[in-house]
Amino acid sequence: MVIAVAACQSSTVRRPYERPAASQVSGGVLSLLWRSDVHVHELFEPAPQECASGALVGKQLVIGSRNRQLSSYSTESGQRLWQVQAGAQIESQALFDAGRKVVYVGANDGQLLAVDPADGAVRWRYQAEGGILNAPELAGDNLYFSTNRGRLYALTAKDGKWLWDYERERPEEFAIHGDAAPRLIGDSLYAGFSDGFLTSIRPATGDVQWARSLASGSNQYVDVDTTPVMVQDTLIAGSHSGGVYGLSATDGLVKWRLPVEGAGSPLKHGNDIYFVAPREGLHALDGRTGRVLYRRGLSGAGTVTVPQSLGPYLVFSGSRTGVYVVDRATGRLRQTFFPGRGMCAAPTIDEANHRLYVLSNGGTLYALSVSW
Repeated sequence: MVIAVAACQSSTVRRPYERPAASQVSGGVLSLLWRSDVHVHELFEPAPQECASGALVGKQLVIGSRNRQLSSYSTESGQRLWQVQAGAQIESQALFDAGRKVVYVGANDGQLLAVDPADGAVRWRYQAEGGILNAPELAGDNLYFSTNRGRLYALTAKDGKWLWDYERERPEEFAIHGDAAPRLIGDSLYAGFSDGFLTSIRPATGDVQWARSLASGSNQYVDVDTTPVMVQDTLIAGSHSGGVYGLSATDGLVKWRLPVEGAGSPLKHGNDIYFVAPREGLHALDGRTGRVLYRRGLSGAGTVTVPQSLGPYLVFSGSRTGVYVVDRATGRLRQTFFPGRGMCAAPTIDEANHRLYVLSNGGTLYALSVSW
């Protein structure tokens, strides 16, 4: 089944390989609402990538891109509301702070920007060392974020004032592209690093409570690029070479391990967790024991984003393909949406309106309705 695309806000002629198509597997669950051009790439650009994800602010979506701009779009029509220069390429996910009415977004040059969603005006900016590839963790009055130089920062959310930073030595061997976002759970901040260690840190001071190697004997590609989750008293994280681990949250002792190369960050839903590995596909596990509930292959998807929950589904993107919609309970593929150049950006989920918004590698922002 091919979805026809109506005229949108931009009159740019899209190239044939950027025309979106949907594959109906068993009952159509996706409907295209609108599309809008964010960054029009050159005709002969061989393999563009746009990995930024947006933040919902009421009826607008604020999103960055590799064109060094931050933009806002109406979620109802796709019309661009404003666009401002960010100064550097953006590949990270934006985060909306409803209490302070500000959007935080990290850039590839290490800047963390706090912008007014009404017009994009910068309230404050902080210059970190290394690029920012994830959304910051907001906890009370503080922000925590990591950079691809192996450094973890704590700032005040109000004005971006530096509180502390923590750094681990980067390995001499090649590292995998990507970084883990820190996660505050209870009284501890958990963060992974490219040297293969997962750390538990006191969020007030930056002091290390414990550090555990997840390299599992490997000395290459040991990166802990997964953002941890907690299932009851079991902390779950993984490394590229070692697989997925269930750990004691108090001291990092290993409870169980599933050796899956390249396992991505887990999604928690109840006591179950879901993750994707490039070679071995989508996995569902019992987070308490590590028992595999199901596994589904994803041939040719490329690098896959972290699964997100939307109604009864899991939703994620493939860098060589596009959006996947899967039954969470069974892993059965319901529908795919392939825009032609793939999607390395994670979808922004709008649970209340049964929608998702996702930026394609070709630079087009799509709004899709999801039915169940």
